[in-house]
Amino acid sequence: YYVRPYITLNNGEIRYGESVPFTTNFNTFLDMVFVEGGQTMQGSDTLGASDERPEIPVRLSSFTIGRYEVTNAFYDAVVGTNKSRNCPLCPVTYVSWIEAKLFLEKLNERFNNQRIFDLPSEAQWEYAARGGHLQTPTIFSGSNFLEEVAWHFGNSGNATEGSLREVGLLKPNELGIF
Repeated sequence: YYVRPYITLNNGEIRYGESVPFTTNFNTFLDMVFVEGGQTMQGSDTLGASDERPEIPVRLSSFTIGRYEVTNAFYDAVVGTNKSRNCPLCPVTYVSWIEAKLFLEKLNERFNNQRIFDLPSEAQWEYAARGGHLQTPTIFSGSNFLEEVAWHFGNSGNATEGSLREVGLLKPNELGIF
């Protein structure tokens, strides 16, 4: 595995150090965020696709969710594959729903099923991504500037293809989720 140290300056700017390889026991690599339950609106009356309408109220119990997307290295460590290629800390890609469920089954086995991990529901994911009960009125989750919180074709490399980037390099949302 790799670790990338960072420091938050008084002005809120985050500076990152170099990625450093390390070894650790399996359990310390999970970084989960507690999301306090609450009421939210799911979907949108004005934005998104027609299957996201109408906006509806949803009440959620508290839950935990990963601070980062699952990385290639973590996926490989759990499943025993070799998706890491040239970017072990990039998010794992091209995983079907069935493969994601198999990953979770193997992850739960690693914890002797004493802690059960599962995919978040659509409502949980949306609530956590928006900042949960801490959500502030920003255009994007965590910022009014897309480049601060999201990789896209314009800031991730080649403007027509884009490139994967390591998780955790941009600003998190209000809950500390990247």
